[in-house]
Amino acid sequence: MLKQKLLEDVDKIFTNNNIHYFLLYGIALGLHREKRILPWDGDIDIGTFFDSYDAVLSCKEDFEKVGYSFIQRVQHGRIFICDKKDALYYTNRKNSDGVVPYHAGISFFLKDKDKAVFLQLFNNDLFQRWFGHKNWLYILFTLLRVKHEVYPLSWFENLNYVNGFPVPSCTGEYLEYVYGKNWVTPVKTWSKYQHLQFNSAVRYHVIKEKRNRGIYYNILK
Repeated sequence: MLKQKLLEDVDKIFTNNNIHYFLLYGIALGLHREKRILPWDGDIDIGTFFDSYDAVLSCKEDFEKVGYSFIQRVQHGRIFICDKKDALYYTNRKNSDGVVPYHAGISFFLKDKDKAVFLQLFNNDLFQRWFGHKNWLYILFTLLRVKHEVYPLSWFENLNYVNGFPVPSCTGEYLEYVYGKNWVTPVKTWSKYQHLQFNSAVRYHVIKEKRNRGIYYNILK
């Protein structure tokens, strides 16, 4: 099964390279609620801290040796691990049948005192291609408009393990924070509208202070 093998390969490579990582969103939900990878989940969401950025990049050869493509479209943005035959989709978002191939997506979190901050902006490769990383419009977009997901740092520093895989501690609280109180009810279909509804809790808990946004931009630029 591709999903299980991909998860096992990520765990093995990250463990061998002493990378602290944690599973997020649907994969964490499936493992916690049903002790399995949800068959209708389309990817494996993985988080790690920004101080592991270089260590993750150094794993590229390890993933390629076991048959995967290791794709980074934007500096500090998500990294995609997928079957080599699907690499074209993640380099230019095109494939023949329009179906998003199964993959693992690795995102980076900054530590800010007792918070873990996921910078969504640096997944926006289209915006960066238009304006460039140091363009004033890009910086303005960073400081004034982008909302960052914010979580208690302890959830990601202290982990629970399900079937040998790491998920955030206080897992039920994390899943309620992301999906709302109905996270215990299986939802086997997905739409953009539903996704936004599920994530309303996360979108409510955002950093709005311009001072903090400036700090995060200066760390990454």
